[in-house]
Amino acid sequence: MGDCLADSGSPATPALRVVQCGPGVFKVLRRFEGTSDRAKCKGVSGHTHDYFATEPPAFVLCMALL
Repeated sequence: MGDCLADSGSPATPALRVVQCGPGVFKVLRRFEGTSDRAKCKGVSGHTHDYFATEPPAFVLCMALL
C-alpha cells in the first residue's frame, strides 16, 4: 500500500507501472489477495478506482486518483 501507479494501457487492457506519486497517478489504498471481487473496495475510504487480476494469484487494488 502507498505505491503510486500510472496506466499506459487502455481501459480494456491496463498497463500499470510503479511511478513517483504526483498529480494524475493512482495511489494504492488497499490490496486484497486471493480475490477478484472489486466490491471489496466499496468500504475503502478515498477509493475512486480499482483494478483486479483473475490470473493466479488473483488480487484487487483499491486506488485513489491523485
